[in-house]
Amino acid sequence: MPKTKITPEFVLQRINEARIKEELAIPIYASHIKQTMFWSGISEDKQEKIIASLKVLESDSMKHSKMLKVVYNNFLKYSK
Repeated sequence: MPKTKITPEFVLQRINEARIKEELAIPIYASHIKQTMFWSGISEDKQEKIIASLKVLESDSMKHSKMLKVVYNNFLKYSK
């Protein structure tokens, strides 16, 4: 694997990619799981627990996204 020179632009790109994944991945999977829960055959009690866990994941994902925005902006500010 060729070595990639780690430049400020490279770091900013990776931070931004991580932020985008946080914003998109969990909400997409959570939405899909919630929509297919009806067909799952899982008891209503277990469905409620799964949905509650998904809500925690969604909330945490949004917090991570906000933190990554701060990291991005701080890196941008202090890497000059």
